[in-house]
Amino acid sequence: MKTSVALFLFVAIVPPMACNLSCADELSRVNSPDGKFAATIELRGVCGGATVGYYTEVIVRSTSVIRALSFGNTVFLARSQHLVSVKWLSNARLEVSYPGELDITPTNPDGGEGFDWITSKSASAGPIKITFRPVR
Repeated sequence: MKTSVALFLFVAIVPPMACNLSCADELSRVNSPDGKFAATIELRGVCGGATVGYYTEVIVRSTSVIRALSFGNTVFLARSQHLVSVKWLSNARLEVSYPGELDITPTNPDGGEGFDWITSKSASAGPIKITFRPVR
């Protein structure tokens, strides 16, 4: 019985994680001052196959062993690859800096290459408050 439960957990948890990790390159990881959370900047869409374009993503995750299995909370997502940076202002406040021109929504969001915009911004991730700073 223990073997079947362990096998189920392995099959249920590992493949989705492996698939998720194979389609992203971690560009940067910065731990909060108390070390309980990490902000990760990733480039998504690098796994080949269908051409879906690249996305720059900022994810906040717990650094605890138990919670490390979770995928985290996406707090920033922008189409294409961009110079995005993160800075912890305190244990519970994260600042995300990004190119200011991304605040402009394109007139043709389905226009293909050359159209870069912010897909989503979240004001919080669990107990972490997020502030955004467009850099012009």
